[in-house]
Amino acid sequence: MKPTLFTLLRVAGSTLFLWVATNASPAYASSDVVTANGTPLSCSMCDMRYVNHSEKNLANSDLSGAYLFNTIFHRASLEKANLASAFCAFANFNRADLTQANISKGNFYKADFFGASLRSVVATFVQINEANLNSADLSLSDFTVANLAMSTFINSFAEKAKFISADLRKTVFKEAKLMEANLQGANLSNADLRGADLSMANLSQANLSGADLTDADLSYATLRGADLSNARLVNTTLTGANLKQASFRFANLTNAILSSTIMANTNLCGATMPDGSEYQCK
Repeated sequence: MKPTLFTLLRVAGSTLFLWVATNASPAYASSDVVTANGTPLSCSMCDMRYVNHSEKNLANSDLSGAYLFNTIFHRASLEKANLASAFCAFANFNRADLTQANISKGNFYKADFFGASLRSVVATFVQINEANLNSADLSLSDFTVANLAMSTFINSFAEKAKFISADLRKTVFKEAKLMEANLQGANLSNADLRGADLSMANLSQANLSGADLTDADLSYATLRGADLSNARLVNTTLTGANLKQASFRFANLTNAILSSTIMANTNLCGATMPDGSEYQCK
């Protein structure tokens, strides 16, 4: 029995479809998804896990909600890019430029931001816990209600950055620059702030219990209602700081500078004072 014309066309069509399906390139699997002239990438909700975007120009790109697990953005330009709600666990942003980017509500668990620029970034409700932000520039950025627990910020710059009500438990801000930063209501319990510059910072209602502020500069900082119980403030400068209603219960203030501080209802029960004496509880 001879095949009909319809049968021949159906077989030919099926063969063509199979060839296209098996030979077409995946939409976002290539590392060359950005044109040479840096045209912004529109990749909302797409899957780009493991893709290497090193030194690519991704400025103004839309990567909102994208799956970027272990993706590499080493030295990439992501200025004003939208990464809101993106999943970027273990991603590499080493020395990338994310100036004015939106990373709010994203997940950046254990991501590497070493030396990256995150100036003026919108990072509200973001998760960047256990991440590396050493030597990063976070100045003027907004990390309100962000989860940054156990991340490291050694030698980072965060002048005038907002960390309002942020989770900063067990973070390491050693030698960080946090001048005029807003940390109101932030949880910095057991944080390492040795040598940090927090001059004129707002730490009102912050939880600094068990934190290490050795050699830190808190000149003219606001610590009103803050909890510094069991904190270590050896050689810490508190000149002109507002300590109203703050708690220093059993804190170590050995050699701390308390000149011109504002105290009212400050709790120093059991604290080791600058001269080494113990403040008697009333």
